[in-house]
Amino acid sequence: MEPNSIVSLKSYAKGVSLHVHDFHQLVIPTHGTMEIEVDGTQGHLTNARGILIPAASHHRFNASSGSQYVVADIPIDFRLADGRPVGALHLLDQRFFNVPLSFCHLIAFLRGAVQEQRAVDTGAWLRLALSAISGQAALATDAKYTPLTKATTFMRANLDQPITCKHVAVAAGVSERKLNYLFNQSLRMTPHAYLLELRIERAIGLLSGSRLPISDIARASGFSDQSALTHALKRARDITPARLRRASA
Repeated sequence: MEPNSIVSLKSYAKGVSLHVHDFHQLVIPTHGTMEIEVDGTQGHLTNARGILIPAASHHRFNASSGSQYVVADIPIDFRLADGRPVGALHLLDQRFFNVPLSFCHLIAFLRGAVQEQRAVDTGAWLRLALSAISGQAALATDAKYTPLTKATTFMRANLDQPITCKHVAVAAGVSERKLNYLFNQSLRMTPHAYLLELRIERAIGLLSGSRLPISDIARASGFSDQSALTHALKRARDITPARLRRASA
């Protein structure tokens, strides 16, 4: 059975609060700031910097007046999109992380769902969020990554963004010509074809394992709209999103 995660938009009263809980917690400001200390390590949260607080960690924080935060309570037995337990994330050791640009779309989706009182598949939302955040963190901290690994990690972390080969080449630290050479030599496909395949695989995973609307899945997977997703899926797998979802029910 899927463990229940809780994802919400929260505001806190100004002043110092002390917390400890038996689940991991993701906190990212949407506006405003937060001073926070986790087991003696201090930091400052903004809309560009968040934190993943490990379960059983004592933490105290001081929120700025009028601020708002995305807060996700993550069960210890929650599993990521690739099947790994959430405890496998290095982010639990690093705690603080830079928020990827792709996260703004996830926040916009969450805010829209709250305003329209729509149900949110919190498990699917959280897997997308943790994938984007952990991919961004890996690029920033692991200097041993090869250009090809940097490129594919950047792609996975930004699937919902309108990224181009130029963006990928910059992230990998190589020219576009070199990027094409690396992909053709190692993967026997172009960067564009690889990116499209990642987007299709994400869409298939969400169609099969979530109740998100197909239009939202299209955007979360990097397609401009539902029609673009339908065309790509039909061409690559000879199936439509609606038919795939019915087959997975």
